[in-house]
Amino acid sequence: MALIRSFRDVPPGGWRYVQPETGVHFDSDTFEGLVEKIRPHRLYKGIGAEDLEAEVQRQLCVGLSEQECRAEPGEDYRPVRDLTAKLTTRMALGLTRAVTASLLEVASGRAALVSSDEAEARAVVCRGCPFNKPASLCSCSAVYRAIEAAIPRGRELKGISVCMACGCSLQAKANLPLAVVQASNPPGISFPQWCWQRSPDHLADSAIPDKNRPPDGKTPSQPAARPGGTPYP
Repeated sequence: MALIRSFRDVPPGGWRYVQPETGVHFDSDTFEGLVEKIRPHRLYKGIGAEDLEAEVQRQLCVGLSEQECRAEPGEDYRPVRDLTAKLTTRMALGLTRAVTASLLEVASGRAALVSSDEAEARAVVCRGCPFNKPASLCSCSAVYRAIEAAIPRGRELKGISVCMACGCSLQAKANLPLAVVQASNPPGISFPQWCWQRSPDHLADSAIPDKNRPPDGKTPSQPAARPGGTPYP
């Protein structure tokens, strides 16, 4: 875990936050403005805001660097690198080759998808993750659209698109067996601690950190829009 070094300098990507339990996205011109947008949403949802400023900083720092963030005492700070920031079509094809091959195996009947319940549980985690990026914002959006077109009808998952941490299609990965997903990941990839790809124990209600779980213990559903935040479409 890490905290912001200076609130006077706007970090790369700006001041932004995704509420894990609801998938609602927030952004602001200042850190203080960001916190004040998030606070009423959390209180409305019964999440609480006691440690809000620290939680926002920690999520931001997962995707930043030691230049913008400092490790908390006793913590090992390992930020996640955005592989989609400078992605070329050739790189995108390389990152997604294994996933695409697995989808072709499914289409031919030689492999199977995970259950719809498990795919949705994974999607819940991805919707609340700040590394879930719309394909339209990637320079190689055509590559991801082609992959998503290969997903069997009825297995599309709302609100997830491209993983910034691994550069792959979340629509495809959420539907594939975990062994296939982990084997397809490039070496040296760093995923955030809540990511279901890190561990076999990957259901959404166990992948969301305890302090970020909904108060009723249930996994979140597709969020509705609320004042101060915009859900991922």
